[in-house]
Order: sequence, then structure tokens, then C-alpha cells
Amino acid sequence: SVNFNYKWDGGSETQTYMVTASGTYSVTVTDTDSQCKKIASYTVGINNTKPTVTISVGTDNVLNCAVSSVTLTANGATTEAGHTLSYLWNDGAASTTSVLTVTSPSNYQVIVTDDQNGCVGSVTYIVNKDINAPTVNITSASKKINCVTKTISATAVAGAYGTHTVSYNWSSNAETTSVLTITSGDTYTVTVTDDVNKCTASNTIVIDQDESLPTITIPSVETLNCAVK
Repeated sequence: SVNFNYKWDGGSETQTYMVTASGTYSVTVTDTDSQCKKIASYTVGINNTKPTVTISVGTDNVLNCAVSSVTLTANGATTEAGHTLSYLWNDGAASTTSVLTVTSPSNYQVIVTDDQNGCVGSVTYIVNKDINAPTVNITSASKKINCVTKTISATAVAGAYGTHTVSYNWSSNAETTSVLTITSGDTYTVTVTDDVNKCTASNTIVIDQDESLPTITIPSVETLNCAVK
């Protein structure tokens, strides 16, 4: 049998030479019987271009009382011509599509892998949840309409989360301000809606009405005379 000796220009004398950098590598092979030698070279290139990735979200990007799901779209890109990309989300189901719809608040990370060179890129998006409901109380100077108090002003006093604003809606006549003018006895409900997270709160006021006139009875009186004074 023929035996050979190997000598790489990096000093290794094994048949297999592991390299970790690009460059041209030469090996000298010697026939141990004839001592004849031959040199061969091989150029190793490097392709470690990582893909880039961003996550885009629509206008409904926070879970709240009106938004039950948020859609995340991973936008992967690579400068390597002909390379394809794979996606992997940390959503607990290991989803592998570029679009992910979530229903729980969390930090969602997507890893994009270049299928040809194995390089990866990743990005994380935080999905928040806001279900802080407003509060509302109703105040009024009186809760009873009578012959003296013909109208009552009921005022809804609302509290909202942070800097959120609120909207009002009264059940009686679709009044949309915080103050309702009442002219008859009834049960009145106001619903307050947070303009940002669409959470609601309601409260009720009961107005009584008593405009009953008193009854008056005047007994007959005899004609005044010398005896009836």
C-alpha cells in the first residue's frame, strides 16, 4: 500500500485540517516510498452576513377592552442574493410564520435564520395590556322634584387612568356631557367610556317626584250679623 505524509502551511500534519477563517490554504502531500511531493491549495471564503429583522404592528398595538388581539409582522431581510429566511417565535407554540397574532401581554421575540449560511438575527416587541376601567360617581343637590324644585342637575364625576380622557352617555336621552338636567322622576344611568382603552364604568341615580297639591276644605260660614261676628 502507498503511504502519504501531509503538511499544511499552518503546521498541521493531519489529513484533515479544520479552519475557522477565510483564506487560501496549501497542503504538501509526500509519498513516503518515492518521496515525491505535490502541493495543492484551496481557497476558503466566508459568508457570515446576518439577516436583519424588524417587527411592525398596526394601530391596535395594545390589548384593552376593545382590542382582544395584536398582530405582529416580522420583516426579515438579507443582502445575500438567493438566500431564504426562516422564522421562529418564542410564543410558547414555537410559531414559524412571519405573522403572529397574540392575545396575551408579553415580550415577543422572533429569530430569523438565513437558511443558507445559518446566520441569525432577532428582535423583540413588547405587547402591553391596559384594562384599567374609569370610575364614576353621580352628585346632585337634591334627589327629589317637587313644586319648589322643578329641575335637578345630576353631575357625573369620572376618574380615568393616567392622562386618559373619558366620554359620557346618559341612558335617558343620550346626553353626552357630564351634566344631565332632570325634570321628572326616574332612574338615570350614566356610562363613562375611557377614550383610550375603551373600558367603561356605570352608575345610577334615582330621582323621586312629588308635586301633589294639598287639598283644601273651607267650611261654610253663616252670614255675618249681630250674632255672628
